[in-house]
Amino acid sequence: HTNTCTTLLFLCTCAYVYVRTYVCAYMCSVVRSAYQHINKVIELSRVHLFDVITQYRAIFPDDDASLSPYSAASSREKTGPVEGALFYCWVNEKIWQFLHTLEEDLWKGGMGIRLDSLLGQCMYYGLSFSRIGADFRCLIVPVFTRFVMSSFQHAIRTSKHNFHDSMKHLTLLNPLRGPSSSLTHPPSSS
Repeated sequence: HTNTCTTLLFLCTCAYVYVRTYVCAYMCSVVRSAYQHINKVIELSRVHLFDVITQYRAIFPDDDASLSPYSAASSREKTGPVEGALFYCWVNEKIWQFLHTLEEDLWKGGMGIRLDSLLGQCMYYGLSFSRIGADFRCLIVPVFTRFVMSSFQHAIRTSKHNFHDSMKHLTLLNPLRGPSSSLTHPPSSS
């Protein structure tokens, strides 16, 4: 049980540092836009998580090198039933925290035309975790899909409302007077 306690202590310490990283990212961007905030969060969490993973592997070299649930299950013979699962769960929790922060920042607004840049950065961040078996790009797509769909639906509703308001105030300056109107006959070329 000593290894399990050591694993828990390591992860609790890393969790504290990780929370401080998020607080730092938030404090650094209090005056900034949501776009700048999420960029800072991506940068800091990517660096910090890779540091934690590197340290974990150095301290617990017997643990499995991959974070996939299948390899964590196969490593139970080496590390015991808990250690590999603890680390796997910890990394998953950090990924879900990032996704939650991403979704919150998207809804705060201010992304504008930079949405494609943000999506690219998030996908790169998710892909970078494929080296350790924790590629989470497939979890990023629904966050952006929900945001884009909702934003599009809101824009359509707003446009429809504005169109109806404009049509209520529309008046025709020259009402048509019947078949002899100049609009119904082409001008003569004489």
